Amino acid sequence: MKSILNIFLGFLFATLTYSAATPYFDFKIKQEVPLSKITPGDNNTVLKIEGGVPVWSEAVAITEDRTINVPSDYASVKEAMDYLLTKRIFGNTEVIIQVADGTYNLTEAITLYHPDGRNIKLVGNISSPSSVVLDATSSSSRGINVIKGAIKEISGFRIIGNSGSYIGVNISNRAFTELSNLEISGFNYGILVDVNSGAIVDSILVENGGYQNIRVSKRSYMHITNSTIQNNSNAGGISVLRAAILLSENNLYQGITGDSISLWAKAFAESNTDTFNGVSDCNVTDNSYSSSLNGYFEK
Repeated sequence: MKSILNIFLGFLFATLTYSAATPYFDFKIKQEVPLSKITPGDNNTVLKIEGGVPVWSEAVAITEDRTINVPSDYASVKEAMDYLLTKRIFGNTEVIIQVADGTYNLTEAITLYHPDGRNIKLVGNISSPSSVVLDATSSSSRGINVIKGAIKEISGFRIIGNSGSYIGVNISNRAFTELSNLEISGFNYGILVDVNSGAIVDSILVENGGYQNIRVSKRSYMHITNSTIQNNSNAGGISVLRAAILLSENNLYQGITGDSISLWAKAFAESNTDTFNGVSDCNVTDNSYSSSLNGYFEK
């Protein structure tokens, strides 16, 4: 079983890191340009070539670590992301979108996509997530979208929804991110990891799910640690389905109607040092696999 997990993780890593190997991207003509075809001065993007490496104009490239403050620099995360979409972020340069304490009412989802998103962090108040509230109760569908690529990290927020709010954090379509120090409450799905995507999750609270607190599906992966999944009165805590993988370690499951972890359609889960406080631990159906204190078994 471990070999199956290793094969899957190798495939996922190759999929999610593909963007790091793609050619340079010219925003003016909206297509990838091989280095051999870049001429200094082209579209005012490259100043010169040094040792086979393009030296980019500051107008289109970020080459030094930077913090963008919301709302002092830009009024919203969306405006900050719109600005970053006019830039490339090269090498190990890190850009932090730092959101100040306060409540931010979302009328639409925050979409985090950038060709260099692996260099971008979205950060609120890590020591006190409830001090930075993203209120999606007026949003028609989602709180945060991470799509088609990687965002390095999302941390330090309380994200709230209601029965009309579909997903708190949506990670889908070959996307990847790390989630930490978050409180997610009131969505049909607190977190959805879907379609060849992945998430590393640590020290979060997901509660009051209208359907499932967390769903991992369609060849996706989640490793969740040191977190609390609680207070779901409908279809359970975490659902893992359609060839997805869950590693759950040192988490607390409580106040859940149904199973804390449910597997179906050739899914896999491993639970280590989790606490199931008065709730069912795991249900396995439709040729899925699980590892717990009782070892591996197939149903």
